[in-house]
Amino acid sequence: MALSGAGVLAIDLAVPPRRLITGAFELSLGGSPAVQGGFKEAADRLSMRVLVHDSNVVLGKLPWSGSCVEMFISASESASPLQVILVPGKGRLAPRLVTADTRDLPGVTLRQKSSRTGYEIDLSVSKKCLRLASDAKTFLFECYASLNALGEAHSGGRTSLSGRFEAHLDAAYYACVQLIPS
Repeated sequence: MALSGAGVLAIDLAVPPRRLITGAFELSLGGSPAVQGGFKEAADRLSMRVLVHDSNVVLGKLPWSGSCVEMFISASESASPLQVILVPGKGRLAPRLVTADTRDLPGVTLRQKSSRTGYEIDLSVSKKCLRLASDAKTFLFECYASLNALGEAHSGGRTSLSGRFEAHLDAAYYACVQLIPS
């Protein structure tokens, strides 16, 4: 857009500062810790640990309609973000990492430990599957969590890393993750 200068008093542009994640992150719900997570780099793979305080895991018909952690990952602000959903296992069902169209992401390793207050999942996935360069040291990240019951509480809710639920629109409020080699 070209501006002639005539009649233009000022141009205002607000750019929110990016949150920097250098290993660990946390999401709160109603002032209580809901999710703790962290990233590590292992060559061309990304390792992640997520501890979710959901004491009543509910699996929905769609991955995002029950207990889950939705993650949005982008190589840069101008790149198209990838949405993946981490669905906990329950009973005989194993945990899954799926795309927005509910397909399992290939080559993912998932291990889950469950307790009466929630679940912990360790995952490892190739950077390429996340649309990142194999040598990427940084990427943009947003995360939502859906909990059916927060710890001992009888109700849950939805929370996000940025405090917003607009990650599908653009990456303006994504955090910047700086990977630390393992």
